[in-house]
Amino acid sequence: MKKILSFITLSLLLASVAFAQAPTQTVLQMDYDNAGNRIKREVITLGGGPTPVRLTDTTIYTQEDVKIYPNPTRGILNIELVNSSEEIDRTIEIYSLEGKLVKREMMETSTKTLDLSNTKNGVYYLNIYGGDKIVKWKVVKSD
Repeated sequence: MKKILSFITLSLLLASVAFAQAPTQTVLQMDYDNAGNRIKREVITLGGGPTPVRLTDTTIYTQEDVKIYPNPTRGILNIELVNSSEEIDRTIEIYSLEGKLVKREMMETSTKTLDLSNTKNGVYYLNIYGGDKIVKWKVVKSD
């Protein structure tokens, strides 16, 4: 009986070591809307266990939560947050493709108008941070 119990214990120990040392691979799966804006990010860890581990980033606004128009813009850009909480202050940041901060403003209400008329034509990244959510959009400026 002791031999059987020892064999089972040893087998379980070896199996747990094999799973613990199994190589892991992390895969990012992202979903985009028709305008090319990311609306969902999922981190999937493969290996290290019998089933993949999925971590979904739920802190991204969906396309229905945010309206940014007109895009492309000639200079004036309107931002609306639908069904948002008014008491959360948000920060808007606009970055060039090189990662340089072009503009930073506070968004105290659910609507904001940005003046980009002094920026060069091109593609910019617009990030809105507020509470536990973040929105990232591509904005095109053209005259």
